Amino acid sequence: MASSGQEEKSISRRKFLSTVGGLAAVAALGWGLAGYFAAFPRIERITETKVKTKTVTSTVTKTITKTAPTTVVTTPTFKLPSEEEMKRRIRAELEKADINWKKFAGKEIVVSSPTHPFLDALKPLVPLFEDLTGIKVRIEELTEAEWNQKVPTVLASGVPTYDIVFCGPIYLWGWGSAGWLETLDKYLDNPELTDKEWYDFDDFLPATIKVSRWTAKPGAPEGEGPLWMVPIMVETYLLAYREDLFKKWGLTAPDTWEDLLETVKTVKAKMKEEGLYGKMYPLTLRGTRLFITVAAYTAVLPAYGARDLDENLVPLYDSKEWIEANKIYTEIIKEGCPPPSTFFSINWYNVLDDMAAGLYAMTIDCDFFAATWENPEKSKVAGKLAYTVVPAGPAGRGARIWAWSLAIPKSSANKEAAWLFIEWATSKPVLWWSTVRYGNYMPVRWSVLNSPEVEAITKDWGHGTWREAVTEMYAKYTLGSYYTPLPEQITLLNIISDALHDIIADRKTVEEALKWAKQEAVRALKEAGYELPV
Repeated sequence: MASSGQEEKSISRRKFLSTVGGLAAVAALGWGLAGYFAAFPRIERITETKVKTKTVTSTVTKTITKTAPTTVVTTPTFKLPSEEEMKRRIRAELEKADINWKKFAGKEIVVSSPTHPFLDALKPLVPLFEDLTGIKVRIEELTEAEWNQKVPTVLASGVPTYDIVFCGPIYLWGWGSAGWLETLDKYLDNPELTDKEWYDFDDFLPATIKVSRWTAKPGAPEGEGPLWMVPIMVETYLLAYREDLFKKWGLTAPDTWEDLLETVKTVKAKMKEEGLYGKMYPLTLRGTRLFITVAAYTAVLPAYGARDLDENLVPLYDSKEWIEANKIYTEIIKEGCPPPSTFFSINWYNVLDDMAAGLYAMTIDCDFFAATWENPEKSKVAGKLAYTVVPAGPAGRGARIWAWSLAIPKSSANKEAAWLFIEWATSKPVLWWSTVRYGNYMPVRWSVLNSPEVEAITKDWGHGTWREAVTEMYAKYTLGSYYTPLPEQITLLNIISDALHDIIADRKTVEEALKWAKQEAVRALKEAGYELPV
C-alpha cells in the first residue's frame, strides 16, 4: 500500500506520466500526414437526441445531444517521426489558423498549475508556442497542497500575478462566483483571436464543455451561462476487473450495484478457498476524506435517483434515495474492500498503484488508469483486465466527470495573450501530440481520442473492452459534476465523508450518520449566509 503523503503522490504522478509516455514509444507507431491530420474528416459528427425510458433525477438528464465518435477502426502500426519533424508539422497545422499568432509578441504570461501529468505532457511543447507567437511563457508549478493554498489568496488580492490558472468545476464554483475569473466567450467569438472553423469547438467532448459553463449563481445548474474555462484533460469512471480470475471462477462482469455486491461476496469466498484473501482483496475504492465522495460514489448516487440538494439548497442526505444508495455502497465496501484501518488511507494514486500490483480483483475509478495497468513494464496485470461501464441502479446509470481546464484570472494584465495560449494548448494538433507522444490521457477532443494513432495505442487495452466502455460512458452516461454547483461544496463533501467513515467503521447506522450529515450541512450553509427553509 503506497503512502498517502504528498511526496508519494507527486512520485506516483511522475510515474504515471512515464508510463503513458512510454506507451507511445513502445507502441512503435508510425506516422504520416495521412495519419492524424488526414484523420479529422473521418470523425463523423452525429447530432442526435436519445430519450431513455428511465430517468435518474432532474440533475441527471437522459436526453442527450452529443457529438458521437464513429466505430473504432483497427489501424496499422507505423513509426513516429523525429521530434523536430513533428514540431515542424504541428507548426504547419497551427499556421493554417486565420489569426495573427504574433499579435502579442514580446509579452510574458505566467501559468499557475499544480503538479499534474497534463502539465508534464504540455511543457515540452511550450517552446513551440513561444517560437510561434513571440510570447514568453513562465510556468509556476506547485504541489497540490501549495497550489490550493496560494492560488485563491493571489486571485482574491486582485494583484496581476497569473495570466492563466488551472481550474476545474469545484474551483470554478468558488472562484467564478467570487468574481476572480474572466469569462471567455468574448475571446472565443473574436475573429481576430480565434479562427472558429479551425479551432472546431464542437470537437470537445460535450460533458467537458457542460462543466465549463455556469451562471455563477450558487445552486444554478452547469451547462448554462458563460464559458469560464477550456478543458485540457478529462476523466470519468469505469469498472475494471480481473478477467482472468473471473473466467477461472465462472463469473461475469456485474451490471448493477446489486450484482456488484453479490460478485464481491463470491470473489471473497473464492479468495478464501485459495488462500489469497488478506494478500489481495476483491475490491479497491477511494477511502480518504473528501476523495471517498468522488469516483465510484458519484456513480452509485444517481443510480438510485439521489440528489444532494433540493431547489432551495436544503441537503437531501436523509432522503430515501440517498439512504438506499449509501446502504448498498457501504455494504459493498465492508464486504469487498480492506478493513477501515487501511481503506480510509486509500486515495486515487493507491488505487492506480495497487491494481497494477495485482492486489485487487476489481475497482471503479479513472478511465485513464488503464494506461498504467495495460503496460507490462509497469503492471503485473497487463493483459489480464477487462473494462465496462459503471453499474446501474433502479434509476439508471451514470457517473460524474472531472475536467482539468485553463482559465484566465480577472486580474490578468495579458488576457488576450493568455487566450492565444489557451487556444494553442487545446487545439487539435497540440492536444494530439501531447497525448500520443507525452501521454495526456484522457484527451478532451473526439478527434484525438479517435485518431488512428491513439486507437493503435489503446485498441488492445482490456482486449478491446476499454475503448468500448470509454466511448459508451462519454456518449451516454457522463453527468457533468453531479454535485450542485456551490462555493461551499467541499465543506459539504467533507461532512459526507465523515458520515461514510462512521458507517463503514460501524460507529453509526446509515440512517444515524446521514441524519447527522444533514444537520451539519444545514448548519454550515446557514453560517455561510444561506437562508434555508429548515
